[in-house]
Amino acid sequence: MLLNAILNLIASSVFSGTILITLCLIVVNLSKAKLAKIDKPTLIKAINTLLLLGSIIYTVMWATEFFMTYYSGDEYEQYTFANRLFGSYWWAALTLLIRSVLLPQILWIGKLRRSFIPTIAVVSFWLLINILAQMPFGIAGILRGFRISMGYLGGFGIYIVLLVSVYLILNRKN
Repeated sequence: MLLNAILNLIASSVFSGTILITLCLIVVNLSKAKLAKIDKPTLIKAINTLLLLGSIIYTVMWATEFFMTYYSGDEYEQYTFANRLFGSYWWAALTLLIRSVLLPQILWIGKLRRSFIPTIAVVSFWLLINILAQMPFGIAGILRGFRISMGYLGGFGIYIVLLVSVYLILNRKN
């Protein structure tokens, strides 16, 4: 279970960090500002590669959770997992699977991985689901959900390290 918690931290950091970086890139593109010595196509490819990595991590998490639940032999744990997928909140599990696992799979296509449009699509769907999940609490709940905490800053730090690493790997000269 500790491994799933670590993987969840990394994957959620990838998606949350991509939201912030994508919003910053949209502002830069709209303002026609030049980024000093940053190759934008390589940066976009690095962001999309990280989105794909986050999706793969979520897929591995769901698969290991299913495997551990199935082979545990614990009836309560099996019921809980089955109820999550087929119970009264099946739509929430399906939305989570679409948002985190299925939608980013379009980035396996190389032409789409080099484009900024799929990034905006994945980030928009991610934001839409996160905002709708907090709607019953009203506007105060939405604003409270977006407050900055130390855990969020730590996750964003993880994302920046991953993004810089992938960017430098993709931008290296052979």
